[in-house]
Amino acid sequence: RRVHGGSRTFYHPAKKMLSRSLFVRSCFASRLPLLTRPTSLAPHSRITSFNHFARTVTTSIPTPPPPPASAAQVPPPPTSDESEHSVPKSVRWWLYSCAGLVFGIVVVGGTTRLTNSGLSMVEWKPTTVMPPMNQKEWEEEFEKYKQFPEYQKLNLSMQLPEFKKIFFWEYFHRLLGRAIGVWFALPFAYFASRRVLPSPLVKKLWIMLGMGASQGALGWYMVKSGLDAKQTITPYPTVSPYRLAAHLSSAFVIFSFILWTALSLSYPQRMQTFSKELLRFRSLSSASTALLCGTITSGAFVAGLDAGLVYNELPFMGEGLVPAEWADLKPFWKNLTENPAFVQFNHRVMATTTFLSILTTFHYGIRAQLPHRVRILSLAMMGIASVQVTLGILTLLFYVPVPLGVMHQAGSLSLLTVMIALMHSLRMPLGGVVGVAKKLM
Repeated sequence: RRVHGGSRTFYHPAKKMLSRSLFVRSCFASRLPLLTRPTSLAPHSRITSFNHFARTVTTSIPTPPPPPASAAQVPPPPTSDESEHSVPKSVRWWLYSCAGLVFGIVVVGGTTRLTNSGLSMVEWKPTTVMPPMNQKEWEEEFEKYKQFPEYQKLNLSMQLPEFKKIFFWEYFHRLLGRAIGVWFALPFAYFASRRVLPSPLVKKLWIMLGMGASQGALGWYMVKSGLDAKQTITPYPTVSPYRLAAHLSSAFVIFSFILWTALSLSYPQRMQTFSKELLRFRSLSSASTALLCGTITSGAFVAGLDAGLVYNELPFMGEGLVPAEWADLKPFWKNLTENPAFVQFNHRVMATTTFLSILTTFHYGIRAQLPHRVRILSLAMMGIASVQVTLGILTLLFYVPVPLGVMHQAGSLSLLTVMIALMHSLRMPLGGVVGVAKKLM
């Protein structure tokens, strides 16, 4: 409304009030009672009436009643680990580097085994870092090696240059293990002093440190079995296949633990919704991962008994699919771990079953509606599994050459890496696992 005052014309603030038609439409749209405006009001009175209307509209909107005091507030299931959001990126990359170093030491350990270098160092000196530095020290080390069964029964014709070659791999394997321990312990101490690690993560890191220390002791326990002339599992001096399987399996467990923790820091968010087909794909992936772990363990016994050198043909083993001496040992269970022919047969069966399980999982995943990350990991799983089976066949047919044997061991750890990442991407909320299963049944 325009008001004249003196020589100037200005607009009264009441001009901002709604027009009659707009006022009526807004009342019907908000389903509020239509207020009747007086017909004769002074400008100041009309402003007062509009303010009264605004107060009426505000007070007439119903508000939801508060929940009863007795009602229990149930929090939603957690979809991520809240304590892991504040961890610096440097911690994540440090853990990834530790996993990479463990991967490397597994490959070096496989090379040490395939080159028969594991018994070249007959003493365990955790604080000794430097190798023999002159001719006298090398001859002293060689004389120590001559006192044990491997030299006396297998390597009587070995000369010092040949001893230096096998000594290198065992020395490098031990040195790398100590380097991993230092690389893990020093950054751990630094991050802990800066107080950037949440309490749950600190507990996991302490467990990793303890597992790493015990792995070193387990390695010497394994080597010590090969230095004992009284071992009777094999007719020639070698480490106990049981201790070798324990040592290798422990390394795989440590690698998996570190990798899972690093992935949890990089991808803390869990999947919030699960369809029935995604839950089935998760079950198939879990079964394939379990079979892969069993195949890796059986492969450790193949390495411990040199069972890959028994039958170098496919698909037969001698005159049939099953070796003739598959049940020579008594009691029968010893054939599973001490009979080279049956150990190789068992590894063949386990590897074939694992590959078929992975193939089934991949085929189901093609038809299912999978998240992008899950689909990419599924493709990687199928590709690496195919390469790994090919490497296993070539290793067997070519009488276990060192390069193929090392690649085959690295392939098994590569496949396990992808399976761990796949299972990690399929995590469900901690409190919703049972609920999701019941909902989809």
